[in-house]
This record gives sequence, C-alpha cells and structure tokens, in this order.
Amino acid sequence: MSDPYIKQARLMERLFQLTQDKKLDWKVDPFDDEVSCLFSTHKIVINDRRDSDGSPYVHVSIKSLSGSEVDSFTDNDLSEATLSVPGIDSYWKLMNELLRMARRQSKGADEAIDNILNELDDKEIPF
Repeated sequence: MSDPYIKQARLMERLFQLTQDKKLDWKVDPFDDEVSCLFSTHKIVINDRRDSDGSPYVHVSIKSLSGSEVDSFTDNDLSEATLSVPGIDSYWKLMNELLRMARRQSKGADEAIDNILNELDDKEIPF
C-alpha cells in the first residue's frame, strides 16, 4: 500500500475516534447532506455516493480554506489498509459509521432525544 493511503487510513481512524468522543465540530450541508469539519488550515468533507452499478461508497475530500480540493479518496481506496479499530472490519464500515455519527452530532440528534426523554421522565404516568 502506498504512503498516501496509509496516511489517509490513519486520518480516517483518528477522525472516527475523535468523533466518537465528540471532540470534533461537524457541520452538515442541508442541500448535499455532506458533513464537514474545519481545521486551522484545511477542511474535511465527507459524503456518501453510489457508483454506476448502485453500490454505495463513502467519499472524502480535503480542501484548502479557499475551497480547492487538495486530496480525495474513498473507502475503496483504503480496502487494502490494515484497520486497527476494534469491532469494525472494513474501511467502508468505519467511514460509513463516521459519516452517520458526524451527521447526528451536527444535527443535535442525541441532544434532542435526551431533552425529550427528560421531559417524558418528568411527566406522571396516570395509571
């Protein structure tokens, strides 16, 4: 496996871990349903796509702050990389789960559910 793919695989694992720990500030684009995370010098953009036969894949783009794409790759590009995240056996699963977590965090889904549950817990059940 070439050096760029090793770095890209490592990047995906770090983004996954930090997203799982809720340490990244993901934003969702309401028109494209892609998520992005801004860093000091670049922005990561992740979305899901389908190839010509309808098979899903996850696409990652690294962009400069001016919007120019400096690199891009998919889970297919990382299929030969060794994955070191317990319980996940492919980069498609890792990147798809990363995308799902980032979307939920950017939309405040868990916070919304927690608020509703707290409100329901405060209600008396009349039976």
